[in-house]
Amino acid sequence: MKSSMNLMKSLFVVSLTSLIFSSAGFAAEEENQTEEQAKKVTLKPIVVTATKTEQSIEETASSVSVVTAEDMDNAKNMTVKQALQEVPGLTVSSEGGLGRKTAVFIRGGRSEDTLVMMDGMEINDPISPGRAFNFSDLLTDNIDRIEVVRGPQSTLYGSDAIGGVVNIITKKGAGKPKFSLLTEGGSDETFREILSGDGKIGKWDYSFSGARVDSNGISADDNYENNAFSGRLGYQVFEKGNLDFVFRSEDAKVHLDDWNYDFFNYTLSTVNDPNYTEETNSQLYLARYNQQITDYWDSILKFGYYTIQRDDRDKPDDHEPFYSAKGWYDASNIKGEWQNNWYLGDFDVITAGFEYKEETGESFYADNWGVSVFPKKTIDNKAWYFQNQLKLFDQLFLTGGVRVDDHEMFGTETTYKVALAYLVHQTGTKFKGTWGTGFKAPTLYQLYAPAIVDYGFLGGNPNLNPEESKSFDVGIEQTLFDERCRFSFVYFHNDYEDYITYYTYPDYTSTYINLNKAKAKGYEVEVAVNPLENLTISANYTRTETRDKTNGGQLLNRPKNKAGMSVNYVFKKFQTTLSANHIGRRLNYWWPENEMVKSYTRVDLAGTYTINEHFQLFSRIENLFNEHYQEIKGYDTAGISAFGGVKLSF
Repeated sequence: MKSSMNLMKSLFVVSLTSLIFSSAGFAAEEENQTEEQAKKVTLKPIVVTATKTEQSIEETASSVSVVTAEDMDNAKNMTVKQALQEVPGLTVSSEGGLGRKTAVFIRGGRSEDTLVMMDGMEINDPISPGRAFNFSDLLTDNIDRIEVVRGPQSTLYGSDAIGGVVNIITKKGAGKPKFSLLTEGGSDETFREILSGDGKIGKWDYSFSGARVDSNGISADDNYENNAFSGRLGYQVFEKGNLDFVFRSEDAKVHLDDWNYDFFNYTLSTVNDPNYTEETNSQLYLARYNQQITDYWDSILKFGYYTIQRDDRDKPDDHEPFYSAKGWYDASNIKGEWQNNWYLGDFDVITAGFEYKEETGESFYADNWGVSVFPKKTIDNKAWYFQNQLKLFDQLFLTGGVRVDDHEMFGTETTYKVALAYLVHQTGTKFKGTWGTGFKAPTLYQLYAPAIVDYGFLGGNPNLNPEESKSFDVGIEQTLFDERCRFSFVYFHNDYEDYITYYTYPDYTSTYINLNKAKAKGYEVEVAVNPLENLTISANYTRTETRDKTNGGQLLNRPKNKAGMSVNYVFKKFQTTLSANHIGRRLNYWWPENEMVKSYTRVDLAGTYTINEHFQLFSRIENLFNEHYQEIKGYDTAGISAFGGVKLSF
């Protein structure tokens, strides 16, 4: 019955899509295309994450990808996970549908090797075993752009940036006050509503959004709900001094699958569990003051607080009539930073700063087998960083940086980075390369996990050292035909040492130790063409070779081959985006032996018809060719799914 209802809804939305497309065709005879609708690859966005200062992406040596609000709107992305899928060198995988655990892997690194920030504030989860960020509940509302910097960024951002950085930047209000209301519905009884607004009044600017998502999920007992609010408020204190406040909250609940181990037949499977749920609440508070002191000196002072609480419940059911479990996990990050930038003419920018960071976590878990209590623990870290950006003859860009971290547990760690870009303006050619070191501090759990005597677990290891990396990349970018065509090629190589590993001794006791080594190497290819004023075609391919240098074999969840393509077409009031993503075979955890998961290709289609400045119709079809695939073994994904909605602006 549920599948029949979903099919009827899908057919209705597909019909709505056809109607939109037809209406657009008739309206096209009467309307003129605006410059705002035409999307060009010749745009050179300004990025801040690679150097902590505004820099044209043309002058940046690091490998940076920018996903704009326009990109997300064109594709009608609901989640940040969807928005990141086409970024080269980055793989996204999740345990099924909406709300399921979602991880990001950059250039062969682990998910915990990626630092995730919101407006420069760290939002990784301190109480998770690896301090990784779970993208499952992060929606795209009120996001201006997402900057992804690949390669080690510890010189500016410290621990967790050993593999790369994902910085999510919220919208800043501008222009006259405006508001919008979006409502959407579709497959799996999925509904989304967003109320948003932004603008500027005198010295004040603001942006906000409130979003609600509900879904019955792709199979029985997969229900999901999420309430999110995001806001940014700015005030011009002095002529060249600005104060910003940022707030974001996510409150979500999801039903999870359970594992089924058959020790007699040596099989492992996942099963629907109607009573296994997880509730997550996260909140971000950030205050930032930016003051231009002189024509050549500006200073930025910011303070942020991020907190996350997870609550798991597994009550008895038909599958496990006598088993129950419950647990809660509370954690927080506090960060204070003072950054200063000195601009020495047009050729030199010096950046220096001090950072203080404190993370806290505690947890409780109980089931039929016993109780595990993780008492509240806190670790602090102080850091000093220095960076120099030289710009010579408007074509040579050299950046060098050093950072010293003073960690409460293991002492000091020093990291370095050098980046070079050289532009040949006459031919539209750019040569670039970076070399850098990174580190990742032991997590709270790895240091202080309580012992479990019955299982031989000795507990955390307070003597752990930080994990370390050495990485480099070299590449070339080329523009042709008056910058209507862009091509880039980057080769990367990463070496990781002292990976913290869960280790079992010969007497079957276990704990965490510094042991493993790993490496990842490969290349990224990107092509973007703008053959017509209103047509953009882009494609990318990433090849990643990984190896566990200690135990041998390929690293888990990292495909050797990843490719993506996107076609965006604007015609009068009609806009459509067709995207395709291919993920190659990759090794997944399984029992008793890890297994390869088959490759897949997924195609999505989105369309928008703007009737006027106040009224917009849109629809999208996900998994257009009904590909059956799994991102993580054991967890199914949705087949062909259709959605449609309306956006009102006033």
